Amino acid sequence: MHEIAEFFGGIGPIKKSKKSHNQGEPTIHLYKDKRTGQPKGDGTISYEEPSTARAAIDWFSGKPFGPPGAYPTSSLTVTIATRPDANRFGKGGGGGGGRRW
Repeated sequence: MHEIAEFFGGIGPIKKSKKSHNQGEPTIHLYKDKRTGQPKGDGTISYEEPSTARAAIDWFSGKPFGPPGAYPTSSLTVTIATRPDANRFGKGGGGGGGRRW
């Protein structure tokens, strides 16, 4: 995680977590496959300033991760994360039991 924070923090400060279990750590979330627990190769990084997040798109998109030659076959895709639409799965959270009249 330190390597990721150092790499992406080069463009501007990464927001620090306020959660008790990792308070003060950079706000970086790496997603894992639920079945295998292996990294999926994507994640989110929260910058302190929205302008830094927007600049990260131009700065990092299409570039390799890490020092030159570290990951020669990969290039980054950087976007602004958005929350899923609340209505994406419909309203009500599903039915469960109960009678229909």
